[in-house]
Amino acid sequence: MKNEIMKNVRVQYTTNYTKFKKIHTNRDLKPGILNKIEKSMIENGLMLDPIKVNEDWEVVDGQHRLHVSEKLGLGIYYMKIKGIGRKEMIVQNSTGSQWNLRNFLDTYVKEGNSNYIKVQKFMYEFPMFSITDSCVFLNNGNQTVKGDSFRNGEFQAGSLHTARELALNIMKLKDVYPLGYTRTVFVRTLLSTNLRNGDFKMEEFIKKSKVVPNEYFQIKGDRKGYKRMIEDIYNYKRRGSDKISIKV
Repeated sequence: MKNEIMKNVRVQYTTNYTKFKKIHTNRDLKPGILNKIEKSMIENGLMLDPIKVNEDWEVVDGQHRLHVSEKLGLGIYYMKIKGIGRKEMIVQNSTGSQWNLRNFLDTYVKEGNSNYIKVQKFMYEFPMFSITDSCVFLNNGNQTVKGDSFRNGEFQAGSLHTARELALNIMKLKDVYPLGYTRTVFVRTLLSTNLRNGDFKMEEFIKKSKVVPNEYFQIKGDRKGYKRMIEDIYNYKRRGSDKISIKV
């Protein structure tokens, strides 16, 4: 299939920038990338790596190079490939260094994907959490979210209401653990504890966290250390059989 698509494709050169069109779901132009490319072009001249467009002149790969080339008046090499579009654009940028998870999120939001719109809404309300942690919140604490599935548009979000409730609970720890309450390892360990332990009550943990001595939070910041911390805080002033042993 790939060979058929590339059959008769050749590299061409132009200074007619008006013929090119932007795919509306592509990422916005990033100043940092533009500056890096512009510096390289000023020092070395036009870039030999051709941009890729489809039969409608939509730029599938290379919009930053196109923008800088037009700005500097250097011309642009391009390949016109019939049939390529959004899917190929995502694959192209997945295998390169160009796109991060935010770019994929923005793309699927522009397409109207309801699962990714939930992620965007959650992150707008809770910007202190990363995209991957936000996905864990929206998966009820389940940590099986894979980067490849997110990039491929396959992420399935759960209840936004439940995710908000979990996040609001963790936000209550800001005063007692200001340097660690948003750390990925801590967040995921606590969410996993809440998900996998039926006798664990988040409300009790939060209440205990506000009265335990400060040294309870002085732990090694890995999953094992946070498990111990959460367990010790929860068992504070509990005796004997009232203590619980958590699994994460």
